[in-house]
Amino acid sequence: MKVGVLQIDQHFLNLSSQSISTLLSWCDPVTRFAPQRLFVFLRANEAPPRVTTSLFEGICKVYNQAFRHNPDLDVRVCLANLKPASFNQAIERRVVTADVVFRDDQARLDPMFQIRPSAHVSGLVVTNGMLHELIDAKDQQRAPEEDWASYDNVVIGGTFDHLHAGHKLLLSNAILRCNRKLTIGLTVQEMLKKKRLADLIQPIEERHRVLHEFCTAVDPSLEYNIVPISDPFGPSIVDPDLEAIVASEETLDGANAVNLERHKKNLRPLRVHTFPVNDVVVVESDIGENSGLRTISSSWCRHRLLGRVLKPPMRQVYLIGLTGGTGSGKSRIGSYLAAKPGVLVIDCDKIAHEAYRKGTTLHGRLIEEYGKEIVDTESGEIARKALGTIVFSSPVAREKLNRLVWPEVMKYCLSKIEEAAPEVAVIDAALLLEAGWGSSLNEIWVVFVPEDEAVNRIMERDEISEEYARARIRSQMSNRDRINQANIAFCSSWAFDVTNAQVDRAWTELRQRLSRGRGQDLLSLHPD
Repeated sequence: MKVGVLQIDQHFLNLSSQSISTLLSWCDPVTRFAPQRLFVFLRANEAPPRVTTSLFEGICKVYNQAFRHNPDLDVRVCLANLKPASFNQAIERRVVTADVVFRDDQARLDPMFQIRPSAHVSGLVVTNGMLHELIDAKDQQRAPEEDWASYDNVVIGGTFDHLHAGHKLLLSNAILRCNRKLTIGLTVQEMLKKKRLADLIQPIEERHRVLHEFCTAVDPSLEYNIVPISDPFGPSIVDPDLEAIVASEETLDGANAVNLERHKKNLRPLRVHTFPVNDVVVVESDIGENSGLRTISSSWCRHRLLGRVLKPPMRQVYLIGLTGGTGSGKSRIGSYLAAKPGVLVIDCDKIAHEAYRKGTTLHGRLIEEYGKEIVDTESGEIARKALGTIVFSSPVAREKLNRLVWPEVMKYCLSKIEEAAPEVAVIDAALLLEAGWGSSLNEIWVVFVPEDEAVNRIMERDEISEEYARARIRSQMSNRDRINQANIAFCSSWAFDVTNAQVDRAWTELRQRLSRGRGQDLLSLHPD
C-alpha cells in the first residue's frame, strides 16, 4: 500500500470545506504518486496543544471532504500531537514509512514518519500566507473556546464495517476525549443479520484488525480494549471504571439507554457526548441510486462494493517450478537462485516434512494410512526413512502420500508468496509435476543428471545400497518425462561453476523476457 503524508499547520482546519477539498485533491494526484492511505499531521498552533470544539469541527471537515473527494482514499488525521503534552509524553512513536510527502514551507517532517529513498516529496503544498487568505471568514470571527472535557476511561460501540469517515469521526472524538483507556464494543456477526446487504459485512476478525490498526496509528498513547458484543450494551453497563460515552447524534437514544441500565445496576452514569454526522454530496451514481446528498454509512459502502473487486488479487508474481529427481542437484541450484535479486525460493520438500510434524492433523492421517511402523518410537515423529521405504516401493502408497501432503504444501507456498510479493518465485519441489502443479506455473525448470551419477550421489549421501538407490530413482518420473514438460533444463554433472553458468544464462534471458513485456500476462497464483 502506498502511504502519503500531508504535514501542515493546524490553521489548515480553519479553511473552508471547499479549500480543504482542494488541498486534499492536490495530495491525491492522478499519477503514479497517488497514495492509497494519507496521514494528515497537523502542527499544533499552541504549546501545549488544546482540544477544543473548533479543533474537532476542523477534523470533521477533513474527513467529510476526503469522503466526498475520494471514498477509497484512507485518510487518517494524527491526534496524539494535538492533545496536551502531559498525555503526549508517554507515546512510543510508531514509525510510518511514507512513499509520498506533502508539506508546507519545507518544514521538517515529524519523527513519526520516515521517507523511502524513492519517495515523491512535494515541498510546498500551501504557504502560511495562502492559509490566511483561504481561512473561512466565519472561523476568523469565532470566539475563543474552552477546552474539552477529558476522561481516563471512555467507551464507544458500533459495527465498524468497512471503516469509513463516520467511524473515523466517532473514533477521533472518543480518542481526543480519552486520557488512558478507550473501550470499544464491536458488534458480532449474529446481531447484524437484518442489516442492509448483511452478507457483505466484513468478518469480525477483519473489523477488529482494521479498527485496532486505525486507532493505534492516529494515537498510539492509549490502551484500546476492543470487545466483541452480542447485545446492544456490552461492557458499557457493567464496567464501573467507565466515565464517558461518545455517540453520534443519531444514536443518542442508545447512549441514554446505557445510563438507564447502569442506574439499575447502581453504577454511576456516564457523561454523554454526541456529534453530528453530516450528509455529504457524493458525485457518483453507479451504485443504482441517484447521486447527491449521501449519509456516510456502512450500508452505502457495502452497496458501493457491488460489481467491484472485493479483495485485490494477489500480486501477479512470475512463478517458476524447479524440479528434478533425487540426486540431481536441484536443491543446490535453488540455493543459487535464492541469491538473485527479487527472487523468493521456497523449498517444498522441507515444507512437506513440517506439514506432518507431531501434533498436526496430517501426522495422524499418515499413521492411519501407513500404520504405526512409520512412527519413530522415541520422538513420536514420522520416520522419514520408514515412510520413504513404503512409498518408493509402492505406486499406490506414493499416490496416497501426494494426495495428502501436497495440497497443504501448495497452500503454504501461496501464503508465503503473497506475504513476500517477490518479482519471481521459485517453487523447489521434487514431485512438482507429479503433484499436478505444472499448469499453475509460468515456467518449469528441470535439473537432471544421468542415472548412474544420481545413483552414486544417493549412495554416498544416504548411505544406502546401489540396489535401493536405483529403485528409488526408478520409482520417480524419468528425466525424459520431466524434460518433455520443461521450459529450461540444467545438467549438474560438472563442477559448480559450470552449473552456475547455465543458471546465470537462464536468469539473464528470463530478465530480458520480462523487460520486453513477455512476462506481463502472468497466471493466477491460485490454481484450479
